[in-house]
Amino acid sequence: MDDTKKNVEQKTETETESPSINPFDVSPSDNLTQSVIPSKKEAMGLLKRLKIPRNIVNHQVAVMRKA
Repeated sequence: MDDTKKNVEQKTETETESPSINPFDVSPSDNLTQSVIPSKKEAMGLLKRLKIPRNIVNHQVAVMRKA
């Protein structure tokens, strides 16, 4: 259990240090905005792995596309 906690902490530290683009820090005019929004196919793939009901995912994708 402690190992998993350490891994999570290490991951967050490296993420903050890296100069990579933060997907939540994208202005609407930026071209990257489209790549942040998942396609329906990607959403369905995530849904199968996480076992989330399909209607919830469809709703979330619709909400994200409107925003």
